[in-house]
Amino acid sequence: MTIKDPIPWGRTLSEYAAMFSLGENEQSLSVLDIGAGPASFTAEWRHNGGHAIACDPLYASSANEIEHRTSIAKEAMRNFMEDDAQRFIWSTFKSPDDVVKARVAAAKTFLDDYRKEANAKFYLPAGLPTLPFRDGDFDLALCSHFLFLYSDAFDADFHVASLMEMARVAGEVRVFPLLAMTGEPSPHTDEVVDRLRQAGLRPDIEPVKYEFQIGGNQMLRMQTRDHPDHQPKISF
Repeated sequence: MTIKDPIPWGRTLSEYAAMFSLGENEQSLSVLDIGAGPASFTAEWRHNGGHAIACDPLYASSANEIEHRTSIAKEAMRNFMEDDAQRFIWSTFKSPDDVVKARVAAAKTFLDDYRKEANAKFYLPAGLPTLPFRDGDFDLALCSHFLFLYSDAFDADFHVASLMEMARVAGEVRVFPLLAMTGEPSPHTDEVVDRLRQAGLRPDIEPVKYEFQIGGNQMLRMQTRDHPDHQPKISF
């Protein structure tokens, strides 16, 4: 797993809800999913009546290209989980095959939605540290399994710039997990949190009710507006 060849590995709404402590009362929020890959979150959130947009450089590719890459990824990830099974907690998922089945289902939901021409506006080929949105376009910005995970490839400066950019476009920011690719805590977390606080932001580290990788049960949460109006400013 290298940043030069990132593996498209999507997750579902139910996983996002656990990873990011999303409550039912937050369904009215407008959400930006950053580095979303083939996750089904945006499709599911919208199908449940919510507002969501996903962005990822991957979306410069066609649905068939993404499907092909996802098909290759499942075998690579299955082998990785089998070889390093001790790094995971096998409760939500009972085996690597269970994980693969969930990821394939998420990718199918994503691809079905992605292939519809009318839905192109919900999937934008963009990524951190520069986002193509106006200040405060969203209530909530999420980033799953990108920031902090690739700590070897992206330094603390990149993380600070990326989180400040997320704070620019959204009233609240949530990032999960805070582990590096090695499975150890990211070496950037303390510095990033300190620098964000020095910049006047309010990042906090919070536990979540999700732990698949051992130790991967915390998110960074940062509110940037005291009273979000929960009305999307972007046209969905």
